[in-house]
Amino acid sequence: MPKYYKYIARDRQFRGAVDRAISPAKTALPSYTGKSDALDRVTDYIKKHKNDLPILYRYSSADRCDLCNLGNHVVWLSSANDMNDWLEGDVFHVDRSLIERQQQEIFLKCFTIHPCRTVMWCQYANNHCGICVGYDFSKADNALLKHLFPVQYARKRFTSVYPTKLVENPYFYIRKGEQWEHEAEWRLIYTRKDLPTTGRIIGLDFIKEIRFGLRTSEEVKEKVKDIIHGTDIELYQTTVREGKFSLKKERIL
Repeated sequence: MPKYYKYIARDRQFRGAVDRAISPAKTALPSYTGKSDALDRVTDYIKKHKNDLPILYRYSSADRCDLCNLGNHVVWLSSANDMNDWLEGDVFHVDRSLIERQQQEIFLKCFTIHPCRTVMWCQYANNHCGICVGYDFSKADNALLKHLFPVQYARKRFTSVYPTKLVENPYFYIRKGEQWEHEAEWRLIYTRKDLPTTGRIIGLDFIKEIRFGLRTSEEVKEKVKDIIHGTDIELYQTTVREGKFSLKKERIL
């Protein structure tokens, strides 16, 4: 079985752990303690099986800030209210203004198990002009893994029975609508109070590979090559499969 399909199988393994802790059919929110317990069960499973984690990929436009972060082996967490899904963390029966205030206290970085999705190269890598970076989270420490979750895809939002007592919690950001399922997303999720001393800058010093898009400029390619010079990071060029509407990779370095 090719490695890619092994990673898909591993991804399903971890998503199963989420579904066991938080039923995708259940919408009623548990207490704060109940939320924490559910997330702890997911985290415990991830830590126990960290060597089975799939490679997680992040698409980027490869602009100046992206390349600077790449060189420093860090990522910048985005505020939840800057995400492209208006329903991030949305809870049914809760006033929208409360949701938007909560979004300002949650910070995310998104990854996927799919490095060859044409639509994702278009949406998240500047229409194939950017790069896709693969991270080996099996080498992450437990302090970081505490914030890593596979996203659960469901038909319904969470529902609050105490809509005026909603407290910011990663629990709300572990579920998205089924229409996003093709992204097979994983997330680093932090509340403001849980941010490290580096703030929204998170070190990820375990890059396994980098892939160039179909239209990545020679200038960007040379900058990336300079960044990874002397490391064991693998470098690939994305190409089109002959006669198909799909992509593949070709090893460069």
